[in-house]
Amino acid sequence: MNKDLKNLRTQIYSAAEYLELGYTSDDQKQIVVETLKDRAIKALVNTVDHLGSVACKVNDLLDAKVDEVSDAEHRISCMNRFNSWWWMQSRIKCHFDAIKNCQSIQQSPYFLSKFS
Repeated sequence: MNKDLKNLRTQIYSAAEYLELGYTSDDQKQIVVETLKDRAIKALVNTVDHLGSVACKVNDLLDAKVDEVSDAEHRISCMNRFNSWWWMQSRIKCHFDAIKNCQSIQQSPYFLSKFS
């Protein structure tokens, strides 16, 4: 990318030098002006083309980063759902364990003899 910009700068400087050297002789002024216009237009077209390429590359990089962020958000959402599910499961298990413990205590001979 940087190499392309240096090449464009070289083209523009070359056109300026050509104008400076050629414009000193009166009989070739029209040819020099037309050639300079052509070179300036080509340099401008190359610059715009290069900027378009850079814009496409930047756009592609941004799209890739947006996709990465979207994937990360999806993974976080899945982890949050799993954590919520896991928390609910552990609460349910805790309640069932408490019920089992109460039942086993109520059925124990010590409990039955003490409260009968």
